[in-house]
Amino acid sequence: MIGLLFILKKLWKEDTEFRALFYILLGLLISGTLFYHRVENWSIVDSIYFCIMTISTIGYGDYSPSTDLSKIFTIFLALGGIGVFVAIATKVARGPTSRKIERHKKNPIKNEHHYEEK
Repeated sequence: MIGLLFILKKLWKEDTEFRALFYILLGLLISGTLFYHRVENWSIVDSIYFCIMTISTIGYGDYSPSTDLSKIFTIFLALGGIGVFVAIATKVARGPTSRKIERHKKNPIKNEHHYEEK
């Protein structure tokens, strides 16, 4: 868990795309939460819970939209939110490996089986 926090801190400082994705995800969560709170009359906690379960594709099924408007909104929330969530997760997963790749580019390990032609 501490390692994840270090990766997130490094990404936040160095990667503007990561920050943009984070703000987009935050906007989706806020708008979704407010929408479900007003339209479905769910509590704020239930609304954000549903948004996170939908965007992260967990989808327990304990909450579901009951109006046509909510169902349509959920379709667009899922289509946009899942893509943003996957993009953020990919950046977090690549955090440690991208440093290794950069180190390797600077100081490549010589291949022992490579023979130069004379």
